[in-house]
Amino acid sequence: MILAANRNYSLSQLTIGLLASFAFSHLGSNDAMSSEEYKWEGNWFICEFANRKLPPRDGCAMFDDEGFRFEGTQMIYLQVVNSEEVDCENGKVGKCFRREAPSVVVKTKKSGKSEANNDWLRIRYLACEQKFSISDTQNYRVAKPVGKKCFWARKRNFYIGRFKGNVYEKE
Repeated sequence: MILAANRNYSLSQLTIGLLASFAFSHLGSNDAMSSEEYKWEGNWFICEFANRKLPPRDGCAMFDDEGFRFEGTQMIYLQVVNSEEVDCENGKVGKCFRREAPSVVVKTKKSGKSEANNDWLRIRYLACEQKFSISDTQNYRVAKPVGKKCFWARKRNFYIGRFKGNVYEKE
């Protein structure tokens, strides 16, 4: 994936963009993945209770309010605008939502082009290219930086999951 050199992105959008870029393949919320389920499409969100190197303590049952969707090679940034969830990290009301929610309303923004493989991803951003290894668990996908680390990848793993509910765009 190559993000445009648009300096108007917030740090949150950049981080979410990087995280969500790892989510091209399909994740079942409770089933193991088969090779037929690897798809480079869908609505993907960061696991709310993951840490830099620690997997989500809730198994990714709660998503952050930011994520991405892929339309062909176009990456679309998503921000949930209708959450009233109170059990978010650090007590931030509405900054997360439950994975099993039937639907969410989002505002969107085109964010860049994407390219990936089922078990690795390479991202070029701000004149630095980073490779990530991709691995799957039963409930989420893990992206780990390998080799030389770009400043924007830092020392962290990314934990993301596919949202199976309906996503409606705010008009």
